[in-house]
Amino acid sequence: MDSSYYVLIGVGVMAILFASALFIIPIQLKKKRMNAITSLLTDVLPNQTIHPSNVKYYDFFTDYQSKRYMFKILPFDLKHELIITNKYFWCINGDLRGWRRSTVPDLCPWVPEFVDYIPQNGMKTIKIALIYPDCYNVTRYLNESDVELVKPKDLVYGVHFVKALDLKQFFQKPE
Repeated sequence: MDSSYYVLIGVGVMAILFASALFIIPIQLKKKRMNAITSLLTDVLPNQTIHPSNVKYYDFFTDYQSKRYMFKILPFDLKHELIITNKYFWCINGDLRGWRRSTVPDLCPWVPEFVDYIPQNGMKTIKIALIYPDCYNVTRYLNESDVELVKPKDLVYGVHFVKALDLKQFFQKPE
């Protein structure tokens, strides 16, 4: 056997390791993020059971003070902004200075299903879009030219937009 055979085997093994890393690393990061979020929810709501969702459009739920709280996790960076253009279009703006209305939007997934979901358990439902860990701003378009900053207690199309850092404060203040 000549040396080219060993080089090909080495390149093949490296390609397999690289390809598997491309799949394993994102899965591990998502698992680590979900564990951190579960820990956060458990810290904020002690003595409550945090249930993972079995559907794609929200991630966790819990029953607290005779209400069902549904959490949709929105992974964000501090340098990004969430722009709510309408009921179903929540855009992730990664370029704060260069964003234009003509920019191709990076939309949050499963928003229409989350906004329109009505649980059949008969309990009052509070929907929370949990921005994890934080973002620059949460902005909502009121019309073609007017915008407002969204606060955690604001109900926007039936959803509260809460940064992970504000979650404890959200549950401490009465509604």
